[in-house]
Amino acid sequence: MNFEIIPACEIALAEQAKIMNAAFAGYFGGWTDLNAEMLAKFLCLQGSDIFYSRFIRADREWVGRFLGRIHGVGRAARFAHRKQLSLEDLGRNARDFVLDGEWMPDYLATKYADLTETLLDEVEAQASGWGGARLGRILGDCHRGNILWTDLGPHFVDLDDCLMGPAIQDLWMLLSGSQQNMRSELTDLLRGYEQFLPFDRRELALIEPLRALRMIHYSAWLARRWDDPAFPRAFPWFAEPRYWEEHYRALEDQLAAVVGPRLEL
Repeated sequence: MNFEIIPACEIALAEQAKIMNAAFAGYFGGWTDLNAEMLAKFLCLQGSDIFYSRFIRADREWVGRFLGRIHGVGRAARFAHRKQLSLEDLGRNARDFVLDGEWMPDYLATKYADLTETLLDEVEAQASGWGGARLGRILGDCHRGNILWTDLGPHFVDLDDCLMGPAIQDLWMLLSGSQQNMRSELTDLLRGYEQFLPFDRRELALIEPLRALRMIHYSAWLARRWDDPAFPRAFPWFAEPRYWEEHYRALEDQLAAVVGPRLEL
């Protein structure tokens, strides 16, 4: 049975000879053989998200160390079958899909088109080519809700968004609050991360452009799946004018963040 799994699997198995800390199972193929016993251990992995609300300094450093290990091995090769993080896919393609549908109220459509055009122009000006950042195999959707904890530490889950991209993509979604708070949290993450891998501070300039792209892409992600009966049940507010009004205001605020001062350490 063949699976393409993230490098963290190999690290965890080699260093700890214990259950995998994180794995991609059943999606890809052609990179690493994963036998049935390993797969069973992964599927039986249990944890808690109790640390989601806590996420204190020690937790952030622990997550940083694990991400540093993952990225360190992730740079050793490229994914055979996964995409590269794309401005076009996350930005204009997502925005156009939303505009081509009948999702938002008519009175917002033109304003949304104009706002996202301006926002994406700014994003592309700041993040074209990801600012020359080195790309590697990353998790892609690394936020606190996708971390489970056991006595052995953090375990990354929901890994079907893995792709080639800059390291900051796996770090910025772990940050929250004001710039001062984000600076403090990122300092803790990097204190652990850089025990295993240097971090290029120039990638900090990508945080707000990446946030803007995620905001636009999220609405398109919901729209593309709306025919699945599970989505209207889980996200009923998506079809309501209020959602689009709030989304529009959030994008206005994000435009200000993209053109505003960058986070610095």
